[in-house]
Amino acid sequence: NNPGKKSTVWTRYAEWEAMAQWYREIERSYWYSTFSSDANGVTDMVGNNGLPVYEGAGIREQIAPANIRNYTQLTENIIRDFLIDLSYNVMPESSREFVAFTGEYGFAEFDKAMKTAASNWTLVDSKFVTGSGQNLALGGQFKTYMGLNGTKITLKHLPLYDNTIINRKLHAETGRPLESYRFTFLDFGMAGGESNIQAVHKKGSKDMMWHTAGSVDPFGNTAKSVNTMRSDNLDGYSVHMLTECGIMIKNPMACGELICTNAAAN
Repeated sequence: NNPGKKSTVWTRYAEWEAMAQWYREIERSYWYSTFSSDANGVTDMVGNNGLPVYEGAGIREQIAPANIRNYTQLTENIIRDFLIDLSYNVMPESSREFVAFTGEYGFAEFDKAMKTAASNWTLVDSKFVTGSGQNLALGGQFKTYMGLNGTKITLKHLPLYDNTIINRKLHAETGRPLESYRFTFLDFGMAGGESNIQAVHKKGSKDMMWHTAGSVDPFGNTAKSVNTMRSDNLDGYSVHMLTECGIMIKNPMACGELICTNAAAN
């Protein structure tokens, strides 16, 4: 909240670390959360007060199953055909632009597929060699693809897919998380006059945060009198966070996934 501000106490750094972890958990929930109720709307999750606790579906669970495909070796043909099928559910044609979230190895597979396809063409003005004389550089990376019928995808890195702690299934050849090869295509265009993908939250319950003071509060004030009211006997203070939020895809048929199945044997 205060870029560049310095603190002389470790507690401020601990608060920052806790907040960073908290926002990572919120992001993970946006992607991986699963609906906690059964077909009858009943949930087995119950809070301390005995009332049911409902957890909404994340992005992945909301994507239409018909738009989920598998691949072992990514090619330009696979991407082109997948986009054609996906574009049937996006109107008008001028808005058929998708963002594909993927991991580091998804970027590598995409780049390799595009360069393999481009090797069959004659490049009039190649940008893969830069510099001059003895200071030449070779390289470049494909991050965007324009397909048929006005379709277009742009890659976006999603660090969650590279996380080795939560993604244990490995690729057969590289030994890296198989999830890093996943492509999640999202349509951020309009649906019914509104944004197709929206972050939602309960009114007044987004990003709540408070502290419980003991002998000291977060501002360094210490309790030195019986007249000082505190709510805990802790020699310090505690910080609490709560949010009631979720994500909504209005047209799940406009989103899809390409999932690599080249898994290592157990």
